[in-house]
Amino acid sequence: MSRRISKILGVITALSILILLMLSTPNSFAAGACGGWSQAFHDSRHTGKSDYVAYYDSPSILWKEKVGGYGGGDVLQYGEYLIVSASNELKVMDYHNRKIMWHREFESIKSVGIYNGTIYVLDNGSLSAVNMNGKSIWKISHVYYDSLQVNSNGLLLLNNNFKGDELCLISREGKIIKKFNYELLGVPAFYKEDIYLLAKDESNASLYAINMSGDAERIFPLSECNIHGEIGIGDDGTVYALVIPNSINATARLYAIDDHGKLRWKADVGNTDGLVKYNGNHLFIGQTHSLYVTFNNAANNKLTIAKIVSGENGGKLQWKKSFKLYKYYQASTDADGNFYVTSGKNMFFINHTGVLKWNLSVSDCSYPHESYDIHNVFVIAPDNVIYILLPTGYLCAIGEEPVSDYFPLLLLISIFTIVSAGAIIWRVRKREGAR
Repeated sequence: MSRRISKILGVITALSILILLMLSTPNSFAAGACGGWSQAFHDSRHTGKSDYVAYYDSPSILWKEKVGGYGGGDVLQYGEYLIVSASNELKVMDYHNRKIMWHREFESIKSVGIYNGTIYVLDNGSLSAVNMNGKSIWKISHVYYDSLQVNSNGLLLLNNNFKGDELCLISREGKIIKKFNYELLGVPAFYKEDIYLLAKDESNASLYAINMSGDAERIFPLSECNIHGEIGIGDDGTVYALVIPNSINATARLYAIDDHGKLRWKADVGNTDGLVKYNGNHLFIGQTHSLYVTFNNAANNKLTIAKIVSGENGGKLQWKKSFKLYKYYQASTDADGNFYVTSGKNMFFINHTGVLKWNLSVSDCSYPHESYDIHNVFVIAPDNVIYILLPTGYLCAIGEEPVSDYFPLLLLISIFTIVSAGAIIWRVRKREGAR
């Protein structure tokens, strides 16, 4: 009897193990051929919003890979690849197997953008176009800028952020279309064929639209002075202009202006609670007409987040919450409106209702100087993992240890196996007893 039971149990065990192995194999996925996090602020409209979600209950560092030297750098995502720019080196990695596909050296990388499989690298005085295989397409010299943006048609806009007023429009073939000068009050944004920017107009600020020929039109005067601002553009072409006064305890305002220059609404989004320090995004455009505004108080290292909902009756402040964070640097929202913030050497997760859920020590550098804090662009990839380049040159993957999508089914199979084995043993013993 015992030999027969052993054979039966052996067969059941073997079949169960085989089924478990088949079902617990991780799902493969096909990343899109384009899209992803293609530049600073995520896209040329400056939404600051990832297309993916990295909502974890218990996050951890999945792995670290040495990809550069000290100083860190930015990470972009295109399809199944990460584009890592660190100081004078550009590397492309397949994030499935962590394999470096190729790398190229530059003099000193200022900014990187991606369009339709072409990587644009703004170096120290030059602009290069490189394909996804690392082959050079073209290079132009004597372009001294520190910021690069690329729109949905591959047109490039170069500027110096707050260090200068000249902008340069370049075709995707590397031809300079036009240069023009404005006293910028924030980083410009693209929408279709137009460039939108906040600029000083005499003593006040105005919103301008510039076409691809470089011709400008003042579409809306803001009647604000001594400010800095930020622009984000919605899917429907609505231009959202965040205006933050350069004074202590001032009231920040958010304007919603259509692409014809008509004011849809204006809303006060709260007191800045101190002098706001400019770092990273301050304006994020989420799903279903949700807008998020952040204030980074330089005096007491306090991050304030406000959620505004845009509707027919204007912009309504839904909630506003503050968090005591040490030196907020970069932030991103995900497809569900959750916030991911780097502050000091940690990453924080704040959900869409404004609740701080977790913080994770990410940097492996114990040196206290702020130059070793995490202040670089990070991405959420289609595998729902956060990738960030640390100041020590390590590429870090943050996520949760994978749990099979088939866990409930595996549990049922395990229960069925145990019950079946018990039933067979009972029947065999019953038959033996009957004899």
